[in-house]
Amino acid sequence: MYQPSEGRDNMCRKPTGRRRAGWFQCGISGVAITALGGHAVIATDAPGSGSRMVTHPLTVCRFSEIDDFTEREANEIIAKMGHILQTDNDGADPNDVECEVDFILDGPVDTFMEGTGTISTEQDFWEIIKLPGDVKVVESVNWCQNINDAYAGCSDRRTFVVEADWNLAEAGPLWAHEFGHVRDLEHRKNEPNMLMNSPVVERSRQVDDRECRRYR
Repeated sequence: MYQPSEGRDNMCRKPTGRRRAGWFQCGISGVAITALGGHAVIATDAPGSGSRMVTHPLTVCRFSEIDDFTEREANEIIAKMGHILQTDNDGADPNDVECEVDFILDGPVDTFMEGTGTISTEQDFWEIIKLPGDVKVVESVNWCQNINDAYAGCSDRRTFVVEADWNLAEAGPLWAHEFGHVRDLEHRKNEPNMLMNSPVVERSRQVDDRECRRYR
């Protein structure tokens, strides 16, 4: 059952159950997203359509020293995620479909004080990824899946961490891409228009029918 976050104290600081070590998805060059397992889904009638809109509530936490990541910014990014999926960017071409999936911010953006805000080792990653919350916003992600490199996001297929310093045009595809990993979608290669391409870029915003079904 869906329950809003209102009334949850220190939502980002409560320990959770054990994660599945070894399951990672990450994104290089500025945009990648990971997501959550077992979270609530809200189904509503899609306006002007015979199908139903599926809405995923997302809880968002930020490292306590990232003062410039606001609730307004989180809402804008989450709205962008839905817009990307719901828009058919290529018309009659079956490479992209209108995917009736939306997202909402589930409660206020909370903070956590664990770590340094930088993920540089596997230990750093698990310290943050185990915290409650669907999306953890940090200053930088330099480690993912035993690779030391510059990443924008990394996921354990249940939740994900993302860097804060991305503009709306890039953060929308980044978060939507990582949520795709939460829904067990794999990377595409050499298809920069596709949302699940690696690396994700600003124009990566297309999903086919199979991917849409996974997002739902």
